[in-house]
Amino acid sequence: MRSELDLSDARLGVALAGVTLGSVLSLPFTTRLLRRLRPGGVTFLSGAVMAAGLALTGFASSWPLLVASLVAFGAGFGLMDVALNVVGVRLEAQLHRSLLSRLHGMYSLGALLGALLGALLITRGWDRPQHLTALSVLGLIAAAGCSRGLSAVTDYDAGDASPAPAWRGGLTVPLAMLGLLAFAAAVAEGAVGDWAGVYLRETVGSPPGVAALAFAGFSLTMLLGRLAGDGLATRFGPGPVGAGGVTIALGGLGLAVGVPVLAASTAGFMLFGLGLSVLAPLTFSAAGHWSAGNPAAMAVVGGVFYAGFVAGPPLLGVAAQGSSLRLAWLVVVVLLGVALVLTPWLCRRTHEKTLEAAA
Repeated sequence: MRSELDLSDARLGVALAGVTLGSVLSLPFTTRLLRRLRPGGVTFLSGAVMAAGLALTGFASSWPLLVASLVAFGAGFGLMDVALNVVGVRLEAQLHRSLLSRLHGMYSLGALLGALLGALLITRGWDRPQHLTALSVLGLIAAAGCSRGLSAVTDYDAGDASPAPAWRGGLTVPLAMLGLLAFAAAVAEGAVGDWAGVYLRETVGSPPGVAALAFAGFSLTMLLGRLAGDGLATRFGPGPVGAGGVTIALGGLGLAVGVPVLAASTAGFMLFGLGLSVLAPLTFSAAGHWSAGNPAAMAVVGGVFYAGFVAGPPLLGVAAQGSSLRLAWLVVVVLLGVALVLTPWLCRRTHEKTLEAAA
């Protein structure tokens, strides 16, 4: 795509940021759409918007069209993300057990399978329009198939999706803290995606192909951690699991950066993914329980989460420019240090809120 459209680094970066921009722009409309269409309808609508945006990306013949198609894709993604998190929180409340980590794990699994399917289609000679159109059709079919039962399963009352601001009812401080947790999780995930390979190539001196394995290992352990996260949270409580996960993530990052040897750095990034895997699901679950499933609160936390993905890579880049890439990882260390302090308190208070609601 880059060579076909003759894109510079700056233009490609702006185009890719369109996904996050579209996600953020769609969030203010989520509450109203949930009231009118219920989660099933929003899931289908967002799936259709994502499919259209992805297909248009395949046929984009200029940079403005590429940006517009990726913004559309991001808008659908943001709507679906909030809708499914709202559904997940309500299922947790109904079943009285943790579910959100597993749901986020399915997102990770879908991303992995999508990448593998895309690679297979490319090796079979499919061009960009064919490749992305095929994925769009599959995505639309999946959205249509999943949307019908969501509202019935969760006993969703459209009146519950109050358009009132999420910060009413004494939620100002907790919502701000949850936003900070979401920001820390997103910065950490985005930093690995954008900078781990660069660090391994330029600091550790590994070949490009081998350096790419670090992110693959990070993604794999994040998937495994999310699949196991619900069982751990149910058994030990969300607070200890969240704090333990952040501690493992800090230890893994310390190994990856403190021992600039390929094997140690790769293992460190894998530990980092394992520990970090539970932070975002616990944060969204806490936001849902604190606000009694108010989509406005979920949208606020989701918006801050996406902002972290946008801000994280440039933050590390600026820090690396002023010092070195090894020292730039201190940005992530500081944010995860704050998360380590906040996670037990918020998860404990969220558990108390859940018990109050069940009483």
